[in-house]
Amino acid sequence: LSTRVVSSLIGLVIIVLFSIISRFSLFKIGVIVLLYLYRDIEALADTMHGVFHINNELPVSGKAFLLRTLLTNITLIVVDLLTHNIIISIIGMIAINILIVWLYDYRKFKKISNFKIKLSFKDNTKKILKESFSIFAFSFLNNMIVNIQRYVLTYYVSADVESIFGMIIMPATIMIILSLSIYNPFLNKFKSYQKDKDYHKMNKLLINIIASLIVIAIVGLIGCYFLGIPVLEFVYGIELDEYKMLLLTIILASLFSSIVSVYSPILTLLGKNTIQLIIHVICVIISLLISWLLIMNNGLSGAVLSYLISLFIFFIMYTIAYIIIIRRLINDKG
Repeated sequence: LSTRVVSSLIGLVIIVLFSIISRFSLFKIGVIVLLYLYRDIEALADTMHGVFHINNELPVSGKAFLLRTLLTNITLIVVDLLTHNIIISIIGMIAINILIVWLYDYRKFKKISNFKIKLSFKDNTKKILKESFSIFAFSFLNNMIVNIQRYVLTYYVSADVESIFGMIIMPATIMIILSLSIYNPFLNKFKSYQKDKDYHKMNKLLINIIASLIVIAIVGLIGCYFLGIPVLEFVYGIELDEYKMLLLTIILASLFSSIVSVYSPILTLLGKNTIQLIIHVICVIISLLISWLLIMNNGLSGAVLSYLISLFIFFIMYTIAYIIIIRRLINDKG
């Protein structure tokens, strides 16, 4: 827990400094900090979810994830519709998140395990931070790749256009959440296959998960073609019909991102963090260049196109790395 607290505080300092350097308004900094605090609560809850995994209680972790996703998003929408104030809406999300952690996560944790949650900075905090730095680095870079268009848009378009981009990109977040929901129940199976060096079964299971994600993406594209814009217009209360093709492009791009979100923990399980870090650094540089060129010349449509191209390159690089690594492991086993 102490490691999570230290990393959370470091992250908070970084985002505040980044916001100040980027000359964001006080309102925008407030929104960013509140969203960060919301995710911080999830990070602290993960300490309990790790114990759930150890004790083969993945359904408990999955239910908490689903409960948190549904209730916090419903709270965000309802409070925003009632107050038209995003700050109050995010505070509502934080409050619901704390209640879920306290009333569900912590109670299940006490029933399942004898572990005691304590805050101590005298243990292996420094060692854990050092060993997990590479995972932190490529996780941080992953967020940059997914969100880099938002950062570049700030310099070239109005706040209204930025808001529209945020609206039409929202369904992509749902795709990524679905990918994690599909992967998480099989986490112990992947660990078992890795322990037994049964890479054939590991590869087959991963292919089945990716196939499921493709099916979900196809259903998502069809659903968004007919219902996506009307639903977004209902939620946000503005006309968005002219952005239908941009929305469908984002859904397609989110498929690439969701597949990468499944590749990444597998490569981490196989101890391939260095190659992931290299992929992320290359993709951040490419994404930044593509985004800058396209957004500077094409604004919102350039942001969506660069989002698609960046995530496709990300997906291709991860796919190549995974194929090379898994084939090598299968061949080495004989």
